[in-house]
Amino acid sequence: MSTREISLSAFARWLPRFPGTPDSAVSARWHEACLMADAYQQQGLLMKIHYLWPLCLFALSGWAQQPDRDLPGSDTNPISFGFDQRIIDLAKVHWSPLEIDGFPPGADVAILRGSLEGGAVEVVFRLPAGYRVPNHSHTSAESYVWIDGAFTYVHGDGRAVDLSGHSYISLPGRSIHALICHQQPCMFYVRYASSFDVQVHPMPAVIKHLDAQPNP
Repeated sequence: MSTREISLSAFARWLPRFPGTPDSAVSARWHEACLMADAYQQQGLLMKIHYLWPLCLFALSGWAQQPDRDLPGSDTNPISFGFDQRIIDLAKVHWSPLEIDGFPPGADVAILRGSLEGGAVEVVFRLPAGYRVPNHSHTSAESYVWIDGAFTYVHGDGRAVDLSGHSYISLPGRSIHALICHQQPCMFYVRYASSFDVQVHPMPAVIKHLDAQPNP
């Protein structure tokens, strides 16, 4: 393999079909690369494939993890049909690691409206399977719409309820609570009515209050 050479043109035309690489995010970029490669190829300039693999894999890893942030409907380019409208496709949001003192790593957050730096803010959180949000509270009132993944809601005194992946929660400010994601990843929307802050509290012994079962 170390002696095999291919033209950059052929390699570039193959790349957008690489599994997991969204054509919409790379085709335009690689179309220009193909045109440049054709010019190089006509001059007899070839590149060894092993020089391209590190660059290719690095680029693919980024494209596979993040959508194109300029796509219409993303968090940085929301759709609007009028004043103060904001329409976002959650499949196109840009995720960032949730970094809060006292919270384990692994959770992600996407900002839909506002800022975590101050004022009312709307966000979407994404948790890996089995993730435990520590017992905590916020100064702000908060409203949840759970989008996906069964979970356990834990009240500050340890009383808890199992809920499906489609649930609504409304809490006044300073309500102490914890969240436990079950065997599938979880995603949920939260609106904080005022500036975002977090106070972490000791975790109580969990006492199951009831199991919320879906209606037949």
